[in-house]
Order: sequence, then C-alpha cells, then structure tokens
Amino acid sequence: MRVKKWLTLSYVIVMIIPIITGFLIYKAIRYCSENVEFNDYMTSINKIQKYEKILENPNLYIKVNKNLNILKDEDLDMIQIDLYNNLGAKIYSSNTQFNDQGVFLSSNEHLYRNLYEFQRGYRANTIKKPVFLNGDIVGIYEITIVRNKLVENVNNVCIIAITIFVLILILLFIFIMYILNKKLTKPIKKLTSAMKFYAKGESDISIDYNKNDEIGDLINHFLKMKDDIDKSKKELEMQQKDKEYLIAAISHDLKTPLTAIRAYGEALKEYENLSKSDVGLYTSVIINKSDYMKNMLDELFTYTILNNQYVLEKVEVDCEEFMDMLFYGYNELIESKGAKLVKNINVIGEVNVEVKSMIRVVDNLINNALRYVPLGGTIELGAYSEQYKLPVSLGYNIINQLDEMRKNSLIIFVRNDGSPIEDKEKERIFDAFYQSDDSRNKKNNNGTGLGLSIVKLIIEKHEGIIKLISNDEIGTLIACIIPMYKIELV
Repeated sequence: MRVKKWLTLSYVIVMIIPIITGFLIYKAIRYCSENVEFNDYMTSINKIQKYEKILENPNLYIKVNKNLNILKDEDLDMIQIDLYNNLGAKIYSSNTQFNDQGVFLSSNEHLYRNLYEFQRGYRANTIKKPVFLNGDIVGIYEITIVRNKLVENVNNVCIIAITIFVLILILLFIFIMYILNKKLTKPIKKLTSAMKFYAKGESDISIDYNKNDEIGDLINHFLKMKDDIDKSKKELEMQQKDKEYLIAAISHDLKTPLTAIRAYGEALKEYENLSKSDVGLYTSVIINKSDYMKNMLDELFTYTILNNQYVLEKVEVDCEEFMDMLFYGYNELIESKGAKLVKNINVIGEVNVEVKSMIRVVDNLINNALRYVPLGGTIELGAYSEQYKLPVSLGYNIINQLDEMRKNSLIIFVRNDGSPIEDKEKERIFDAFYQSDDSRNKKNNNGTGLGLSIVKLIIEKHEGIIKLISNDEIGTLIACIIPMYKIELV
C-alpha cells in the first residue's frame, strides 16, 4: 500500500476507533444499567411489599411508640422507614438519631406530594402512602431503600469502562507507532544509513526494501542516482587515465621527430661545408618531421574534441552527390603507392552528415589501407544504400553480415587485400595510439595511432556503427554504417 493511502487510513482509524469504542462502551453501560435498574426496582418492590402490611396498621399512627422495632436485622443498612401523623409530624423513624432528637414537623405540601409514586433517586428509592381509618387519613408512611450496592456497581462499571477505553487508546497508539516505525522510520533509517556509508566512499551498498510505495520509490531513486554517480566516476577515471595515456603517448611520439629536427638543425648550424644536396636533404627531413608533428597535433586535437561532449553540426545532403565529392581525388594517391583503386557508388536518398568530419573518415580509412596494401594490390572503396546489393568481391558470408546491419542505412567501406589482422589485435584496432607490432607496420609507420579511433568517434557521433572484418579471403575491410535521413526511389 502506498504511504499516502496508509497514512489516510491511519488517520481514519485513529479518529473512528475511539468513537466506536466509546459508543460500544456507552451501549454496554446502558444495557447493564437497564438490567441493574430493573433488578433494583424489583428488589425494592419486594421489600416495600414486605413491610406495607405492617405499616398499614392505623394504631401505629394513633399511639406514638418511639421504641417500635419494625425493620428486620438484614434490612437495617438498606431501608429506612419514617411514620407521619395526619398533622405532618414525624412520629417514628428507623433512624435512631431522630428518635433521640424528638418530633419533627413537616409541611403538608411536602408530606402529601408524590403519594403512591415510586421515586427513584441516584442513591435511594422512596415511596409514600397514606393510611386510612374509617375513611380518614390517620398517617403516612415513607419507605426509603438505599442503593449503596447499585451506586458501587455503577462506579465500578464506569471505572472499568474508562479503563477499557484508555487501554484501547494505548493499544491503538502502540499499533500506530509500530506501523509508523515499520512503514516510515525503519526504511528511512536504512536509507539514511546507506547515504552516510555512500558519503564515506563505500559503493557496495544495498537496501533491503521491496515495497512499491513512496519510500520504495525514494530508495530506488537513490540507488539509481548512486549507480549513475558510480558510472560517472568510472567514466571520469577512464577519461583521466586516457588523458594520462594521451600525454604519455604524444610525448613519446613527439620525442623522436623533435630529436631528429634538433640533430639536423645542429648539423646545418655547425657544418659550413655541407653540399647543397646535404642541405636539401637535411631541410627535407626537418620539414617532413615538422609535418608529421603537425599532423599528429591536428589528430590529437580532433580526437580530444570528439571524445568530449561535442555535437556535430549535421546537414541534409543528397547521397549520390555527396559520395561523388567524398570519393574524388584518391586515384592518383593510390596509384602513386603502387596500388589500384576500385570505386563503386550505388546510393539514393538523403542523409544527415557533418561534411568535414566525413571527409576525415574517408581520408583516414584510405591512409590506413595504403599502409597495409601490398605492391600491386587493390583498395576497394564503396558506398551503398539499402536498395543496392553489395559487391560479390566481399564474399557471401560478409554480405549477409552487413545486410543485417544496414537496414535504412548507408554503408561506406574501404577494403585492402593485404595480410589479415591477427585476432588479438582486432579488439584494440580502434583504440587511441594503438599501432600494430607486425613487420608490415614497422616498415611503413608514419601514422599517429589515432586515425581509426577518430573514425570510430565520428561514426558514433552520426549515430552509426563501425565494423571490422579481416581474413585471408578478402584482406581487411572496415565498414561504416550510418542511418539514412530518408530514402526515395526514383
């Protein structure tokens, strides 16, 4: 039950139960009182009838006898009998104190009031009746029956009723406190304790509370927030490690060209008899190393930007026109490296891209392929939308793999027929500054190790995926798959 509903129900219970309890106690007291009153009435009537025959004797009122003994011993504490003559004088009372004091005159108005009526009082019942002789009133007797036991019983019942009512209130209070402790205090203490432990740096925290209420929602939100914070901490730690690794890697990679530049610069400064060819050679080395350093810094800058919360400013472009522009100008570069280019563009529709970053993607993929393509080998560059079949040169197994991934998407791939990449290197090929240790890489190592990692980041910024396939049949293929903006058949 939700805490709000439970609290509302608790308020209702706290208000209703005392009212119901009081009403039931009232009904019980009234029921008992009616029974007691009835029994008391019957007892009083029986006792009155018991003494009426004696008290109706006219002689008791004509001749005053203060030593008269009317009451029986068992009734001495319960009944009082008073006798009055026709003039209103009290001539006898079972109360011995009166008999010692003498005659007491009562007004006729008081004496003759409520004759024959059974008068009920809280502490006593009374009845007055006249006594006749030859049709004339000679006296009046008054019987008073004390109700001490009844009063005592009523007091006891009231005490019991109040005690029961107080006990029920105490039990209700204890029950509400128990429920409050179970529903609110304990889970809040658990949450507070977990928050304190987490504030001290303990991340392995669990809270045993599985109820679907507001407290459960609060605990779940805290645990989710804790997981998000832990995830953010891990990401920050990874970013810090990446930054440290980047600094170390860039420092190492810059050290070699800087050393060469310094060495050749010192050679140019100290040796005056250098030939023009040597000067040209040294200068060329310095320029090449400077270009290498500039390229490395450019890629490092690009990688750093893409690795942060950088949003590409994408525009809608026509696929065919964009691919023609994107693939233009690589023939001469590839042929100058002793390889040949096979280029295919089969696309229709529009796509949302950031133009400059996509140019860098293709540049990096071509440069990467050039490092590993053998002399006289082939580099295949292709772009296909979903409507067109992929070239059979990729092999049917690879085509089936890519077809499952390129629904409503544009695929751009670069393939070279060089030696395949070893399995242990495939998982790290897109890591920053990672470079293969094989001999073919050592021969042509003019990269920074950031090219493919930049490609991966750019494709992910386009909400796409990148796929690496390398085997003996096709060589190495890197495919970039990005969603199409819209596709229209001509």
